[in-house]
Amino acid sequence: MVSILAALGSAIAASISAAGALTLSRNQSRAELGAALLQIAEILNTPEARAQRRRLYGLRRENFANWSRKDRDAVDGLMAHFDLVSTLIEGGQVDRKLFLRLYGDVFFKVIYQAAPYGVSEIAHRGPQFLLPSRRVAQLLGSTWQHESLAGAFPTEIGFPSYPHLAFTYDAYLSDAHVERFLVKPAR
Repeated sequence: MVSILAALGSAIAASISAAGALTLSRNQSRAELGAALLQIAEILNTPEARAQRRRLYGLRRENFANWSRKDRDAVDGLMAHFDLVSTLIEGGQVDRKLFLRLYGDVFFKVIYQAAPYGVSEIAHRGPQFLLPSRRVAQLLGSTWQHESLAGAFPTEIGFPSYPHLAFTYDAYLSDAHVERFLVKPAR
């Protein structure tokens, strides 16, 4: 009888220990997700990244063949940041809904503006060019639709410095350049 009680006590202690470890693991994972989001904010809020975005937003997207070398370098640098972020999202290190709420408008504006250039560069550099960004842009587009229907994200995104520019989820995904830029999920 004593050995049964001892075994039962050990089993209860092991269960409590496992539950504690799981809680600690979840809290650590949340802390890591939060740290990754803060690192993204640090990267995207640097003066360089802000200047790259302003430069991209001011370019005529269809006229990418006439962009200067500085314009292209700025767009390439900005897209490299978003490729890194996209890789973190795909790897589960950043929650896509939290990223969408914090930087979704910036992400979509950058993809929208850079899509014609990106499509052209894919032809030159190969299908791996901006692959993480292209996959995540499709995924975040679907998340945008879902979150906007739930009232957690706006249905229209605009460019404050360019009030004539704005688009909705449907306009984003049906834009010919964006459509060719995105990587559709495998069925």
